[in-house]
Amino acid sequence: LEAKILDRMGSGYSTQRQYEEAMRSYEQALVIWQELDNSVQQANTQANIGAIYLLTEQYAEAQSAFEGALTLAEQLDDQPLAAKVLDRMAQGYSTQLQYDQALQTYARTLTIWQAQADKRQVATTLFKMGAIYREAEQYDESLQKFQEALGLAQEIADRDLEARLWDRIAGAYRADGAFDKALTAYSSALGLWQDLGDADNVARTQTNVSRTIQARFDRSLETRTENGVALPLDGEVVSGVISIKGIANHPQFQKWQLDLLLFGNETQATFIGVSERAKPQVGTFITLDTTRYPNGTHKLRLRVVRDGANYDEYFTTITIQN
Repeated sequence: LEAKILDRMGSGYSTQRQYEEAMRSYEQALVIWQELDNSVQQANTQANIGAIYLLTEQYAEAQSAFEGALTLAEQLDDQPLAAKVLDRMAQGYSTQLQYDQALQTYARTLTIWQAQADKRQVATTLFKMGAIYREAEQYDESLQKFQEALGLAQEIADRDLEARLWDRIAGAYRADGAFDKALTAYSSALGLWQDLGDADNVARTQTNVSRTIQARFDRSLETRTENGVALPLDGEVVSGVISIKGIANHPQFQKWQLDLLLFGNETQATFIGVSERAKPQVGTFITLDTTRYPNGTHKLRLRVVRDGANYDEYFTTITIQN
């Protein structure tokens, strides 16, 4: 009973990040379990000690504690316990950016859970392996692991895990520049988070969707060749502060100038901005606070000034609605 209380105290201290107190409690519990010759509890407590060492970045000590716990688990032929210890060892390798060792250790964990036919643990381990591959920028391998885990998560109807996997799949696609696939995956994650009532993850995913759309637009802008405003789109309804993006270029380029023609009337042209140097522009021209202008349909006019006083004009219709 005393050892169990000490183990619980260690867990409580650990949760409160009082690691020295947690270590003392676990070490006292370990002595008692050793005296009682209770190998199962001894292995569990050693694994907990390893976790504390890991949290305090004492990696060599953590590895030693985990190896001791693993030896006991293997002597007991307690495969689930061995898998849990291996999982923590893999986390230690991952924390130290030793990705190959982490993946090898997770592979051992995976083999055990597969033999135990524990689909939830198999899916969770695949998830962790996918995350390691993602950190190592091995996107194909990362996606493969995430997709394997996704199938299992759907099979066991673990919607939270499924949402997290869709989110990771989207992130992998986005990092690899596959923006359309990323948006599809984010959409799946968003729907699940909304169904689960997880407001924080809904907000985070919506932000990721916006950033992915922006990244896709920026990529498309890199390959665009014709002058003009690309964002906002022609006919778009806008509000608040917006970014005006596009291209202003010419072999004899001198400057660009942006004006807002209120209600499309050139006699009500309002200056917005001008280039500060004679350098062609690809990307963001300027940010515009639309609350300073009346609601209604107006025109953005981009003027690209070239040799002498010659210029070309490009128009984009927007509707301000604040």
